[in-house]
Amino acid sequence: MLRSQVDRSGQPPRRPWVLHVDFNQMIDFCVWTLECDGLQVPPFNRHLDGDHALRDAGITAANWSTWFSHVVALQQEPVPPLEMLEVTTPRINAAAAWEAEAAVAERLNALWASYGSAANERRGTIEMILLHARVADRLWNQLRPYHTSLDTLYVHLVRYTVATNRIMLPHSVIHTVPGPSIDPDLFCAAVMEEAHRLSSLRH
Repeated sequence: MLRSQVDRSGQPPRRPWVLHVDFNQMIDFCVWTLECDGLQVPPFNRHLDGDHALRDAGITAANWSTWFSHVVALQQEPVPPLEMLEVTTPRINAAAAWEAEAAVAERLNALWASYGSAANERRGTIEMILLHARVADRLWNQLRPYHTSLDTLYVHLVRYTVATNRIMLPHSVIHTVPGPSIDPDLFCAAVMEEAHRLSSLRH
């Protein structure tokens, strides 16, 4: 699993700086539902049309975006100040975070039940490659210039048809990976650019 790292060098900081990098199944599920249905919500608007089942139930770009933001916010709960923190399994499923039309909730719960078989394929070898390359450690050091402007940074990887990203204030970057593998060097460079954009939006 990927890990979060906090700054414990020198004198103990008043508030440890936290970097959290993971392949996030909760957020990936949200994006996967777009691919299943075909609904297009920028920047996730490069996939083919789907079965329209969620749209027929009442999902729209607006209420999907509200749900997506809520799911991302659930991932931003405070992280205990441990030197190394193992990424854990989400406490609730993403479908349970839907708070609008009941017909959409029913369809999302059915999709969540089938998502488990797709999740491992979607994750691929992404986490193992990044762990082997010690990407969390590399990024933590490369991101030192942002340790003041970004008190915490969550980088959530998800699978999608094309490489894109979405900046989510106050702490998150959604980074898409088109295939089952990933180039650690290109990923680190992209996260540096995304951190710069997030920092700029916050200040």
